[in-house]
Amino acid sequence: METKASVGGIALRVINAHEADIVKAFKANNEVANRWAKLADTLFADGLRAFMVDIKDDTKSPEAIAKLKEIAVAAFNAEERKIYETDTKSLDEYGKFRKKKLQNTRDANVNKVKTHLKKLEDKEDGITLSRTAKAQAALDQAIKHLENEEQAHYQVSEFIRDIKALKAKYPGA
Repeated sequence: METKASVGGIALRVINAHEADIVKAFKANNEVANRWAKLADTLFADGLRAFMVDIKDDTKSPEAIAKLKEIAVAAFNAEERKIYETDTKSLDEYGKFRKKKLQNTRDANVNKVKTHLKKLEDKEDGITLSRTAKAQAALDQAIKHLENEEQAHYQVSEFIRDIKALKAKYPGA
């Protein structure tokens, strides 16, 4: 059984052996974060807002979302684009898995744009929502969606009442 000292020695030895690679990875990560911040600043300054590219927002711009998805796909390398553009039915299981992963990457990149814009909007508005306030907002959104529910197989009004009761338990509600 390894002792704490031997584990610490192994960890330190491995980290020291790969120090240059770790530094490179940290620098690349910081550079990417800075690029996202610059991009968000530029898009925000030119008038793009988070709701415009939020797929869940009722007032979204489907054209803008489609364009961001198109740009996200253009960022794939040639092999990835080939897999992405191949009909799913003609792919083997591994190909289907890779295509799904590429679709998720595309959507994640679109979401990153929205997330960075939202941070700027919140900063500009002086809003820094607590987790409680975020939960309350999510409950409000759930109620809004339920009020528009047309094909429910349960009592929507009772469900809304239950959510409102839950929301009332939050401090400051």
